[in-house]
Amino acid sequence: GSLLEGARDVTARAGGVAVDRENWRLAVGARIASRAEPGRLRAGVLTVYVASAAWAQELSFLTADILKRVVTLGVPAKSLRFLVRPELSKDDVPIMSWPS
Repeated sequence: GSLLEGARDVTARAGGVAVDRENWRLAVGARIASRAEPGRLRAGVLTVYVASAAWAQELSFLTADILKRVVTLGVPAKSLRFLVRPELSKDDVPIMSWPS
């Protein structure tokens, strides 16, 4: 429960990541989390690594929603910066599928 969540948060931040992967998955959904992962938060800008330029473009349309969800996790992000990290690329999966 709460102890595990706290440990994940501390570990993520110690590694320079603003949001641990489990909370990220819960916030954005499994499909997006499988192709995008959070990075560092600097000066209010959360870096989000994505599998491709197409993912970066599609997620840019969801920036406001993603920011709302990340802020509810206690991350004081004001904007998102998408960077392509090809190793996140897997077999083609449809991009748009927002969790309820």
